[in-house]
Formats: sequence, C-alpha cells, structure tokens
Amino acid sequence: MAREHPAEIFMPPNVLKAKAGKGMGLDRATLARATAVLTEIRTELAQGLEREIEALLLAGKDVEHAPASPDKRGALRAAAAALAKAARLSDFPLVARLAASLGQWTALDPAGDPAGAIKLLRAHTDAIRAVMKDTTRNPNDRLAHILVETLEARVAEAAAA
Repeated sequence: MAREHPAEIFMPPNVLKAKAGKGMGLDRATLARATAVLTEIRTELAQGLEREIEALLLAGKDVEHAPASPDKRGALRAAAAALAKAARLSDFPLVARLAASLGQWTALDPAGDPAGAIKLLRAHTDAIRAVMKDTTRNPNDRLAHILVETLEARVAEAAAA
C-alpha cells in the first residue's frame, strides 16, 4: 500500500535567532551601547572604591590620634569592611585582603604596644595605597602577595600576644 503523503521534515523556527537578528551577529550600535554601559559601570565602581579608601584613611587618622577609643576603632572596622566589599566588587582581591586584615587588627587591644599598633595601622593603609597606585589586581603578583601575607602574619602575631 503506497503512502498518500510522503514524510515531511519540519524545522521549527529558532526563536533566539529571530530575537538576536540574522546570523546571531550584533550590530555596531548595540556593541557601542554595551561598551558605553560597561565603561560607566567601571567608572562608578572605581569612584566607589576611591570613596571607601578615603573613608578608611580618615578613620585611620582618627585612630592614630586616639588608639584606645572603641568608637574610633569601630568606625575603622566598619570602613575596612566596606572597603573589603567594594574591593571584591571592583576586582581588587589584594585590597580586599588588606582591608580584612585591618578589620581584624581593630579587634585587638592597643594597650600592650600602642606605638607598634599605630605602625601596623600605617603599614596597612600604606599597602592599600601602594596596591591601588599600581592598580595591582592580580592576586598572584609575587611582591604584593608577600606584602599581604606579611601584614596578615603581623596581625596574627599581635592577636597571639
């Protein structure tokens, strides 16, 4: 018995291709808009990071003048936490680690060695400035890695003392 209708092959329409345009290519205008948006986001993140660094430096100066003040140390801890978060968002993992280390430092009692505590605070803020000046984003950068590990070790030593 012969078939009256031969088998038909049906290719359903590709909805994604239809939405994106022919050949899945992007036109120059769309690419230019996307590039402009990414540039704007990067600029906003960089400005936010700079504001957080400035807040941390101001809080650090306040702690230098009154190292035993719990309010000043609390403000520095909050500034360090905000900077660590902003640095993670801006893809600066070394700055995030330094800020986290500084946040741990604020929990220590400065009464034992106030001069040493201030030196450690300054070392952290100077390291953050240096990493930002060089815009070191690579967590595998040898020199920056040694710097971060050394400061973290010093905070751990101060905590153990």
